[in-house]
Amino acid sequence: VYGSQGGIVDVPLLVEGFNGHPIGGLEFHIAFDPGCLAFDSIMSDYLSGADINVVNGDIHMIWEDISNPLELPDSTALFVIRFVANGPLDSTCAINWLPINQVVNPPGEPYADIDYNSGGVTIAVLHQIGGRIVYFDGLNPISGASVALTGSMQNRDETDESGGFAFNNLISGNYTLCPSMARNDSGVTVADIIKIRREIVELEPFDSPYQYLAADVNNSGSVTVADAVKIRRYLADLEDLPGGNWTFVDSSFIINDSNWTEAPHCIEIDLMDQDILNLAFYGIRRGDVDGSWSGPGLSSGSLADTIGLQGNTVSGLPGDTISLQITGRGITQIAGLEMHLNYPSEGLTFIGISSDVVQNATINGGSSRIHLVWDDIFNPITINDGEEVLSIHFQIRENAPQIMIVSFTGANVADEIGNELHVITGNGQVTLDPTGIRGNSAIPTTFDLAQNYPNPFNGDTKISFALPQASNVTLDILDMMGRKVITLENGHFEAGYYELTWNGQSENGRPVSSGVYFYKLKTDFNQNTKRMLMLK
Repeated sequence: VYGSQGGIVDVPLLVEGFNGHPIGGLEFHIAFDPGCLAFDSIMSDYLSGADINVVNGDIHMIWEDISNPLELPDSTALFVIRFVANGPLDSTCAINWLPINQVVNPPGEPYADIDYNSGGVTIAVLHQIGGRIVYFDGLNPISGASVALTGSMQNRDETDESGGFAFNNLISGNYTLCPSMARNDSGVTVADIIKIRREIVELEPFDSPYQYLAADVNNSGSVTVADAVKIRRYLADLEDLPGGNWTFVDSSFIINDSNWTEAPHCIEIDLMDQDILNLAFYGIRRGDVDGSWSGPGLSSGSLADTIGLQGNTVSGLPGDTISLQITGRGITQIAGLEMHLNYPSEGLTFIGISSDVVQNATINGGSSRIHLVWDDIFNPITINDGEEVLSIHFQIRENAPQIMIVSFTGANVADEIGNELHVITGNGQVTLDPTGIRGNSAIPTTFDLAQNYPNPFNGDTKISFALPQASNVTLDILDMMGRKVITLENGHFEAGYYELTWNGQSENGRPVSSGVYFYKLKTDFNQNTKRMLMLK
């Protein structure tokens, strides 16, 4: 290690190769140069109660505890010897092992073939390297970022609450600083997808060149529709961002619209005769194009622009297919919607989501979590008070609990220019019907034909629909040419939620071939047709 003349220096004893080999006792004898080093103390997180004696430049240590043997992972500092470095500049103060040393297992059997490697303290003029990392807005510090120092010496530090980092006791030489951070903080929302789309179609250029670095999540060197798709998949929990969550750039590099791909992510340092303490990095949260990230736990959105998403309460019996409605609160136009919900998988099986309002959304459901992401900058939708935004379809499982909460874990709403609105959410609830009458106790407010589930399918698939009032109902399966394959239902239905199953057979009972089919629902007041795919 390196130490400054007249200063305190800590020399660790690093242990390698004992992982999985318990230590019941040890005996160490170490010599140091008393003309160059003055012994101060020994510090250890492991050797509680060790006997230590320092005599004329020799350190003698013995420790044993067979009832609590040591388990030491590799690269562990078993103890640290603290000295005062009194030697002349550029000298090396030797620290050597004396001949007799031993490490034993709990039964008292010595470990053989142990290499005892000597060390020393080099007396030098030492310097510091330090700086700070803030978000690209220049205001919010980024804590918890890892900063790696490589070059003439190697070390690693983590930024504190003010975004600061520091490396002490460094010799003169060439160094490289590179920050990184794996933590997945909040800040990427559907509003960022809207910002990317508006920039691509030249509706609204980015107002900061750092937004290009945030938007280029796949590190392609350009901002394209692929980045919008990657962020949408990330928000739907279908994949992580391919470029990682964070990138950092040297703040002294002046980024513009044409050179942002050349921004240095590390800082090269020539450390000579003085400390360098004013280094700075800008941190950029990949995907956070609108700069809404402001630290863990802080949400964006204006209280003046508030929209509500409220789940209702439905009931049924095991085996029933029920539809939980999410209704809107607050009359406003939105161009982006993102919802994340949890449901009890021990009581409910997720079937799918249907909506007359939100079309072509990315949906990921199953394993107790549901994610939905939708945006359309040219066709914003209006959410009125009490209007159904979408329906989530579940099947109640056998042995389901009496009360099952479908809870929001997050929701983001954006207008057509990518401004985030403040969202208030209310959980939904599914209960077992105490009357024992099958079916959903709630009456639908709108006609709805859900996407079949599963889709694509091999064998059976389920088709759900909702009737706000009693009606004659016909449900036909059609082939690609519009020819009827089979009529699944033709009769009178009361208002409510219903589910029918198609087993992949035609009217004469023969299995149909793989391909695209359509199912057409016709009532007295409405009709709808949806597409499905059979794969064998």
